Amino acid sequence: MNPKNKLAPLFEAQLELLEPDMVFCPSLDPNEENGFMSMINKLIQDILKMSTLIQRIDPTKKDSYETQIIGQQDVIEMKEEILNGIERVIEEANDFCKTFENYSYLWLEERDAIMEIFLTYGRILTPEEIDRIGSEDKEIIQPTPCAPKMEAFREQIDHYENLFMDIEEMDSYKVFNSWFQVDIRPFRQALLNTVRKWGNMYKEHLVENVTSSLSDLGNFIRKADEGLLQPVPEGEYEALVSVMGYLMNVKDRTLTTDDMFQPLTETIELLKFYDMDIPEEVNVLLQELPEQWQATKKLAITVKQQVAPLQAAEVAGIRKKISSFDSHVTYYREVFKKYDFFKYECDEPYLVMSRVDMEMLNLEDEMKGIQESGSLFEVNVPEFKLLKQCRKELRMLKQLWDYVYIVRTSIEDWKTTPWRKIDVENMDIECKKFAKEIRLLDKEMRRQF
Repeated sequence: MNPKNKLAPLFEAQLELLEPDMVFCPSLDPNEENGFMSMINKLIQDILKMSTLIQRIDPTKKDSYETQIIGQQDVIEMKEEILNGIERVIEEANDFCKTFENYSYLWLEERDAIMEIFLTYGRILTPEEIDRIGSEDKEIIQPTPCAPKMEAFREQIDHYENLFMDIEEMDSYKVFNSWFQVDIRPFRQALLNTVRKWGNMYKEHLVENVTSSLSDLGNFIRKADEGLLQPVPEGEYEALVSVMGYLMNVKDRTLTTDDMFQPLTETIELLKFYDMDIPEEVNVLLQELPEQWQATKKLAITVKQQVAPLQAAEVAGIRKKISSFDSHVTYYREVFKKYDFFKYECDEPYLVMSRVDMEMLNLEDEMKGIQESGSLFEVNVPEFKLLKQCRKELRMLKQLWDYVYIVRTSIEDWKTTPWRKIDVENMDIECKKFAKEIRLLDKEMRRQF
């Protein structure tokens, strides 16, 4: 066709996105049975076969006009010219298709995996940085985990919004050699849908974060108010512990909660800017919760003043427990050092260690209870280092006795070996191995035992 004629293209193929590939419909693969090339070949054959419908003027000639037409040089050259032109157009169309490969990451990459990396490291990592994650090579610098800031979300959302507008401006058609046209609209629409999914992924995360943060705070305030308003009669230890627990929870949450409302408001404003639907309940919670939180903090201060006398009495009791337990641990430390498992002649070291382990577990449970009470009533509790030292030495003794029994059983086994079957070289290797492993034991173990 002559481009100057400005006629509509004769043929058209649609470019579609069938993940993970871009495909033409009909296919431009020359080997495809129902492809464009096959269709043209059939069309040419149909045109040539029209000559079979015309009867010969000379009745003595039996062959049809088709035989003569197919053999004509002009017809052969015209057919070759058409097919060569089609091959060139197909090549140009495939090259044109490759220009869209720079968008392939949109449908090839997993959105959930990218989002997980973004939430972990606060930004989108390069392929090289992703490859370094989990590397055991200490010389390789791995990316530093960091929670994403609001600006990082804004940057990602803007990126996909701008990309969406760029793709929308993409031409709907591409004409090749004036007679073949590629309809890009199906591919463009599929690409726009994919881009929208990427952008919505970040928006929906912000919506879920705002909703869950406000819902969690609302539930916390409701439970805290109920817990703080419960009566605490004198002598009711469980009620006092329950109230002190709520007071501690309010104290622990004060710093983060005081600073959370402004970022949440900014997040909602950002989502509204992008025309993201915000649940009405979220707007209601954002209006009501700041006042409710202030009321909860005032209630906590009032309740703390009311239970102060009871708290003071409990603090005195905790300090007595700490003093008594510290004396007990000091005494137990002296008893521990006299156990038989410190002696090589001990006949049942594992039996003794098992019994001592149970004793220490009871002491550690008691220590844990004191520490929890101290944390609840804001009492400084010592570390009870003597008890921790006993636990450490018990572990080292277990390891040491394991080596003792390994060596003993090996020697006993050698004693039962007939004289002629003794492998001196192997015994020497085993002894050196024992010596090496013993040298690798904890230095403190070798120094104490």
